[in-house]
Amino acid sequence: LLNLDRLQNPTGVELRVQRLQDIHVLQDPPADAFSIHPVSISQARGFIPPPEGNHRVRIRGIVTFRSPGRELYVQDSGGGICVKTDQADPVETGDEVEVIGFRSVEETGICLRSAEFSVVGKAKSPPLISLRASEVLNLENRDRLVRVEGRVLHDTQPAAAPELALTDGRD
Repeated sequence: LLNLDRLQNPTGVELRVQRLQDIHVLQDPPADAFSIHPVSISQARGFIPPPEGNHRVRIRGIVTFRSPGRELYVQDSGGGICVKTDQADPVETGDEVEVIGFRSVEETGICLRSAEFSVVGKAKSPPLISLRASEVLNLENRDRLVRVEGRVLHDTQPAAAPELALTDGRD
């Protein structure tokens, strides 16, 4: 089956079989997963045709958000990406990381799933993009570190993370 995103762009291929014995491994993964050639985040977010598109990708960027044992957001000069990981190693906003993971189409867009990361240094945070509240949903800014100016309509404090509802303007 050909997987498509909501704009009908191909994002991957799915193969369904009756039995696990029907699958034959033609190429073993590298012994060191971090030895695969790195790509930019914008390349990782784009369509990579099979067979390469079915393999892990490796990116390098700066952590802009973290939820230990769940996900990271990583950004380079070309964009940002969500990284789904069970790894709970210490990582902080501003750490430079190398990440390997499988490309996956989620509700919010392309992310890397079943990912592993390694902290390789400390870096300056990427430049903030200043937005009005009405510009937040622009897809160009997806997964990027932004600064939003707006008026708070209401806020909630759920157990996982605070949520704000904003509108354009001040007072």
